[in-house]
Amino acid sequence: MPVDRNTPQRESMVHCDACGEDFSSSYKTCPFCDEPSGKRGGGGRRAPVASNSRGGGYGRGVSTTQIGILVASIVLIIAACFIVFKMVSPLFNGGNPSGSSSISTPDISNPDVSMPDVPDVPDISEPDVPVVPDVLAVSLNKDDITVKVNELVRLTATILPASVDTPIIWTSSDESLCTVSADGIVRNINASGVKKTITITATAGDKSATCLIRCSTDVATGTIEPPPITVDPGTGEKIGIVSADGGLRVRSGPGTAYDHVITLATGSSVIIEDDSDAEWYKVSFKNGSGDSVVGYMFKEYVTVS
Repeated sequence: MPVDRNTPQRESMVHCDACGEDFSSSYKTCPFCDEPSGKRGGGGRRAPVASNSRGGGYGRGVSTTQIGILVASIVLIIAACFIVFKMVSPLFNGGNPSGSSSISTPDISNPDVSMPDVPDVPDISEPDVPVVPDVLAVSLNKDDITVKVNELVRLTATILPASVDTPIIWTSSDESLCTVSADGIVRNINASGVKKTITITATAGDKSATCLIRCSTDVATGTIEPPPITVDPGTGEKIGIVSADGGLRVRSGPGTAYDHVITLATGSSVIIEDDSDAEWYKVSFKNGSGDSVVGYMFKEYVTVS
């Protein structure tokens, strides 16, 4: 009987000894385990499944290498996560990786916590120095006068501002013609026989004022006292007369170490209040303003009347 070539032929099957699967004979190797096999099965009948001991394909076991790679991958992932956490965490903790303040302070609210003793620090600050205002100007009560030989004339200096407590320094441009005391008492001692002109200067701080003194050759007669000092001896008081040539200094105490109060001209009168000291008189007098002044004068230059 002739064979009908149009009748589809049944595809032959091959059985794989490695994995136990059946596959078409058109494959050169098993598509399941990629192993060659020479067994052929027929009619699509599945051969008994053999155990797979080599791995690969269905039913193959996991190798040790694969397990090691998996474990290593997990370790690398954990390490990477830790590194990222350490880098990012300071952004949420104010820049402090530990998340806490770097400066610790003791808990002073706990009474059991004792604070260390702090030694006393000595005060090394400099003491306050009073501020003294500068001298703004110096002026004299006279600026041009004529003085006779042996005549005494008092110059008065005024300092601005009045609150400045600065001593006044008096100087003469030529002491061989005219002298000036520490209180501004000018005396003409011109013995040249020719009229001369000198300058008296009063200096306070960095300011000064001058007076022109015309030293006459005329000689003054009698006792000349420089104004404005006046004396009111009173009744029953012991009177002393200044006998020092050129004037006598009055001090605040019985000794040259005491402050200089004023200078009295030769011939000035004072009231002797106490003469118990061996060398000094305690005296009183009134100045040109009418104020009473008390001081001490060296006995040697006071004549008791």
